[in-house]
Amino acid sequence: MSLWDDYELIDSGGLRKFERFGSYSLVRPDPQAIWNPSLPNSRWMDADAVYVRSGSGEGAWSFQRKLPDSWNVTFRELLFKVKPTAFKHTGLFPEQAINWLWFQQLLKQRGGGMFSTFLLIPAVQRLQPLLRELLSVMWMLQRDQ
Repeated sequence: MSLWDDYELIDSGGLRKFERFGSYSLVRPDPQAIWNPSLPNSRWMDADAVYVRSGSGEGAWSFQRKLPDSWNVTFRELLFKVKPTAFKHTGLFPEQAINWLWFQQLLKQRGGGMFSTFLLIPAVQRLQPLLRELLSVMWMLQRDQ
């Protein structure tokens, strides 16, 4: 059972990943996907947008169809804003879902609300002291390694 309704890793391999964020499918580079893709290339070509790297390491999105500048996806009761950026990211890291479960619990304990990686909203503002403490602990752990 997937934790996500609005996200799906459709396929990966060949140094790329093919993902669905809500109603839109994206292909992005992923240097860790060193295996061969499972789906045929023709299926990958159905993606709504593909991030293409240039020879200099930079890149840009190639849109196969018109996408909104940004759109919302949900993870359980949390709302995230997705926006393809100039450096291949979307503003959302689905592999961090276990952290969103933890974050969702914090939000419930603090009175609910939404969380967006692009929009600072009141629920997150109430959590800032906890987040500062968490970042401080993470920094100390990393420093001590």
